Amino acid sequence: MKLLLSLLSFVIVSQYASAQRLDLFNSHGTEKTPYSKTCSFYDFLPEGNSADSTIDRQAYYFLYFELPFDVSEIGVRLISPVPSYSFAEAGDKVTDAFENNKKSTEYFNPWIALEKRVTTDSTGTELPFPIWQIFAKNDDSEELISQPSGSNSNSLVRVYFETYTSGIYRIRFKASQKRIAEGSYLVQIGTTPGVKRLKVSRTIKGLAEE
Repeated sequence: MKLLLSLLSFVIVSQYASAQRLDLFNSHGTEKTPYSKTCSFYDFLPEGNSADSTIDRQAYYFLYFELPFDVSEIGVRLISPVPSYSFAEAGDKVTDAFENNKKSTEYFNPWIALEKRVTTDSTGTELPFPIWQIFAKNDDSEELISQPSGSNSNSLVRVYFETYTSGIYRIRFKASQKRIAEGSYLVQIGTTPGVKRLKVSRTIKGLAEE
């Protein structure tokens, strides 16, 4: 009887733990194949923080990553707050701000855009200053876990209609329903083919220090 109860307890705990795992980040298509390599970035934005930029009276934040070679697909998802059952793995990025605020319950409703830094025009002539080419944007994704409010307000984009050349890309994000974003968030980036050690930073300068 004790053995039976122990087995039942093991099954229940195992099923609960499985249910609590963050779903793998899948590429597009009906087969739901996970990206072979995914880089996660764990961060926390404190109350009253300063945004990276203000555009049309909206506060925006930036996260940069650098592709060392051309890829056929890029996927980005932003989840807030960071689920308590999500843990960083080797190669992931975890900021001190997140480490110091793991128990915070603050979160925001994210809007995201995927952009690339462009330094030359179509003829190869150097531009007087870099511009950012937007590929995709998203506010609410039903594919992701819901927020504590119960709403499917986390965000996801995938692009796969062309070749995405090597270079610097930017994830631009904001809080949809607040003046500034506050709370913990997790950004995951996947590509096809996968990048073994993707450089990710809140600043372009930080990419050079990776």
